[in-house]
Amino acid sequence: MNETNLDDIRATPEQIAAWQAEQAAKTEIGKAKELKFYYFPPEAIDGLVATDYAPAWKVAAAIYKQWYVTFRGNPVKLTSRNLRENYGVSKKQKLRALKILEDTGQYIIERIPGRNPSVTMKWKALRAPNQY
Repeated sequence: MNETNLDDIRATPEQIAAWQAEQAAKTEIGKAKELKFYYFPPEAIDGLVATDYAPAWKVAAAIYKQWYVTFRGNPVKLTSRNLRENYGVSKKQKLRALKILEDTGQYIIERIPGRNPSVTMKWKALRAPNQY
């Protein structure tokens, strides 16, 4: 009979620590996932090109990236702070850009006074109710 020595198959503390670090890196939202391609329908692109308003492009990219990285689905909550810190877009520019995006017919903007707008991309699947 072939006996197995448990010391030969037991993980060392260093191996356990390395495995735990690897698992933690995999579970961090947005860290391992990098956006390399943005998909927009032609109608949205045509609308953005026609307006010639650069902040609208930034807002469209921010919406798409937030949808992609956070896995929270569609619609996306769009904060002025995120746009200001990560894209250099002011609150006034955000409001104008949202109107432009809505006018393309590819976005639905739900505005609630005193709250961040909720933006739905029509070409993406909607989040199931009560997913949070």
